[in-house]
Amino acid sequence: MTKYFTVTDFIVAALICLICAAGLVLSAGRSFAEKIVIETNGKIYASYSLNSLGDKPQDIEINTDFGKNILRIDREGADMIYSDCPNQIDVKHKKITKSGEIIVCAPHRLTVYISGKTETDAVSR
Repeated sequence: MTKYFTVTDFIVAALICLICAAGLVLSAGRSFAEKIVIETNGKIYASYSLNSLGDKPQDIEINTDFGKNILRIDREGADMIYSDCPNQIDVKHKKITKSGEIIVCAPHRLTVYISGKTETDAVSR
């Protein structure tokens, strides 16, 4: 006796495949931010763990031979709120909140980025 698949079997299988595909698509861009790293002239100036930050934002004053910046950090990420550079691109930049995002102040040779793992890194370990 041979059993054939019914239309209902195919519909259930298709729905399961769609749900799995939607889950993969939605989780693909997720990242786990761990710390904010500030570099000046290619060297680490400071780093802050996002997990250890309190409830209130902290303003970090960055003074170098190239200029002054103020970076506001909180548990969600970092935002450049002041720079004495002429073009103000770093101040106009949106707040960074995900691993791999970056703010650059070229005149001050300043780079701020969030380091962490992507979801694939976390799953593969």
